[in-house]
Amino acid sequence: MRSEAVHIDNPNVVGQLEKLSAKELDDLPFGVIRIDSAGLVLFYSQTEARFSGYGQIPMGLNLFELSSCLSSDDLGGA
Repeated sequence: MRSEAVHIDNPNVVGQLEKLSAKELDDLPFGVIRIDSAGLVLFYSQTEARFSGYGQIPMGLNLFELSSCLSSDDLGGA
C-alpha cells in the first residue's frame, strides 16, 4: 500500500497504517504516534515531530506523562 492512499478520515485508517513502513508513515501528511498499552511511545513520525513542535522523538517515554493535554483520565485510561 502506498502512503498516498491513506486518508485519516477512512474508517479503516488504523488497518492501513499497520501495513506501512516507518518511512511511509513519516511521509504521511498527518502525524502518527504508536503507543503500547502502557502509553509508551513505540513510534513517533517525523510529521508529528514537525507539527507538534515538541522538538524531540520521545521513543520509550510515556506519552500521557509528556503532555498535560493528554494526561486526562479520558485519554490516559487512569
